[in-house]
Amino acid sequence: MIYISLDTNFLNVSKYKNLEKFELNSNFYEMYDLSKNKACIDKCEVLLPELVYRELLQHEMEAYRKVYDTVRQYAMQLKDLFSFNFRYTPEEYEIELRRRADQYLTEEKIETLPVCKDSQFTNILETSIKKLPPFEGVKGKADKGFKDAVIWFSLIDYAKEHPADYIFVTEDNIFQDYENKKWLYNFFEENTGQKITFYKCTEEVRQNIIEFSEESGLREVEIAVQEKEWEIYDNDRVMINTVWTLPVVKAVDLDKEPRALKYINSCIHNYYEDVKDEWIDWKQELGKMIDGEKEPYSDGIGFEILLNQASILCIRFSRYRYTGGWHGLPIWNIMTFDLSTGRQLELKDVMNLPQDRILELAARRLKEEQAICKNTNRSPYIMEDFTLEYYHNSRELKWFVDPEGVHIYFDVYEAASYSEGFIDILLSDRIYKKQGEGKSLLKLEKRKELEYAIR
Repeated sequence: MIYISLDTNFLNVSKYKNLEKFELNSNFYEMYDLSKNKACIDKCEVLLPELVYRELLQHEMEAYRKVYDTVRQYAMQLKDLFSFNFRYTPEEYEIELRRRADQYLTEEKIETLPVCKDSQFTNILETSIKKLPPFEGVKGKADKGFKDAVIWFSLIDYAKEHPADYIFVTEDNIFQDYENKKWLYNFFEENTGQKITFYKCTEEVRQNIIEFSEESGLREVEIAVQEKEWEIYDNDRVMINTVWTLPVVKAVDLDKEPRALKYINSCIHNYYEDVKDEWIDWKQELGKMIDGEKEPYSDGIGFEILLNQASILCIRFSRYRYTGGWHGLPIWNIMTFDLSTGRQLELKDVMNLPQDRILELAARRLKEEQAICKNTNRSPYIMEDFTLEYYHNSRELKWFVDPEGVHIYFDVYEAASYSEGFIDILLSDRIYKKQGEGKSLLKLEKRKELEYAIR
């Protein structure tokens, strides 16, 4: 059994579109759907922290009161022209919302994580005073993280009574720092007898709870091109109608499609869906604007196979988004898969180095490239004052792999002027791949060109 708990930021709702019902955000539903996947390594259950549940109810009630007060104010100003009554006063709405929310959790069979016992608040206080994780422990921010601390100790109470493996999903740096993570892991195990793992996004959870034990044995795959027509409706009319090409990964000379490829194709399809949803959101915002304020919006997506050998598939998805102004903005998104399992590889998987060493190497290579640019005026020209100071670990580096080796890259405007485009730097010509408990050095051949233009 695996229990998955989510932190406050992961479940935050920034805008309530429908105050007539209670809903959770897309992050929760994505994790909830993932937990019901039959391919999970074990039965999974997502826990909705009671603290977050209460907070979401409070935020929705505040949103209702704001609408209520605004409409009432306008109604008073126009009282001779029309009459308007709300079905619920704010006090009545609070009662009704709680009823509907409780009913919703029951119908959807969503488990809640009860707030920790009163005795734990003494531990929370001591943890804060001693500046221990999950508090920041930094001057001026020592008390930051109270709500996450409550969830953390709530999870400890729950784990004492529910033996299982636990996952805590959070983007907070306090849970991602190596030393803090190690301390929290040991603290959890000592106090509950259970194990816990920290992940920062749904994709990390997906990759680690889906069963990938079925080795495909694939060294390379065929890439078919599928045209996907996206037709999106708004109020019974076509709002967007476009055709994008997407890669479909197929096994060579195999009758049955390995599970690894099913997962890879699912990841690709989901990415296209995310781009489509982003496009729809912008189109809807555009529709709300006054004609004089409207700016055009267009987006396209294409792909290029950077590597397809030695059981590694690296795909670069390219987009060009134009929302008005002098020019649009090119966007890259890279996916690198292990063909034998379907897992998405991390930079540390192909570098065979600790994360801090990778970051050090990247900083050194960047300085070397900047020196070459300065002394030779070589293009693309990297800005002299650009550094990696905002990158906290190698996971934040953007990278890809091709037959030359492992590259890091920087987005347009990030390390150079717009005219220079993307900047990529060869980080290493040595590429590794995990084999059981060890790693093997890969020998790669020159890439065969395979590129599809943006539609």
